[in-house]
Amino acid sequence: MRISPINQNYSYKTSFKGCFSSESLPVAFKNKKLCSYLIHESAFFRDLDLLEFTINHLKKLKKPVLNIVSGACSEGFELLSAKMLAENAGLKVNCIGFDLGENAIQKAKSFNYSILLPKKESGYADMPGFSDSFLVFKDIKNMSEKEKKLKRIFDEHFVINNHNIYKTNDFLISQKTNVRLKKEQQENVKFILGNLLEMDTFIEPNTVDALFFKNSLYHLTYGETDMIPTHELKNLLNRVAKQISKALSKNGIFILGNLPRDHEFIVGNETYEALEKQGLKPIFNKYIWIKE
Repeated sequence: MRISPINQNYSYKTSFKGCFSSESLPVAFKNKKLCSYLIHESAFFRDLDLLEFTINHLKKLKKPVLNIVSGACSEGFELLSAKMLAENAGLKVNCIGFDLGENAIQKAKSFNYSILLPKKESGYADMPGFSDSFLVFKDIKNMSEKEKKLKRIFDEHFVINNHNIYKTNDFLISQKTNVRLKKEQQENVKFILGNLLEMDTFIEPNTVDALFFKNSLYHLTYGETDMIPTHELKNLLNRVAKQISKALSKNGIFILGNLPRDHEFIVGNETYEALEKQGLKPIFNKYIWIKE
């Protein structure tokens, strides 16, 4: 998959309200400096049902190399989760993550990640952002078969320094450790600055087999819906859908995600209508869409 050269004078002069960055707040588009202070939360193998459906679909395409792209990728948890599962299934992949947040992209390029164990009394143990804590902190004897499989896959890709596990004074986090993607696993992964509304300037059309962009679409359709006139919101969603359709290959899929589960938010019909207008069809509830 060709990546066009990124202009170092990349324009952020986007005229709408709503942020297409995982470090999202609506004002972040108006002031990039604020992106430095925003906190994002994710985990490896989050939304496993969607990831597994995606990998099963990619297997059916029977391509020698598959292209996976994650928009608003933050530090790359989702992209690397897809990479790990795809390679475990015997697939060869090229992976690209893009985000508006410069700090997020720099962090992603380091391939260093933290895995956190929340305190039991915090009440956050079951939150999605901590769903990967078992990879480091759970005794393998107490793991389910699914957890054992995921840990094996994870260990094949990451170096875990168990000596680096330490307790914190944080009111929420009990322990944390740092992990790093192995050098040989970094070769087919790239992280770049990018805006979904201008994706055709850095991703070659009709080349993407799986496109993730669920979290920031939530920020567009929910975070400022009450401030954007309906016709404006529809125009934005149509622009997004056009970029998605243009990027996807034949039978490529767009992963919208399970927003009711992730964010306790029901996606409006405007989102579905925009995707349908571009010829995309839902194939897994309305969480994953295909370009036929």
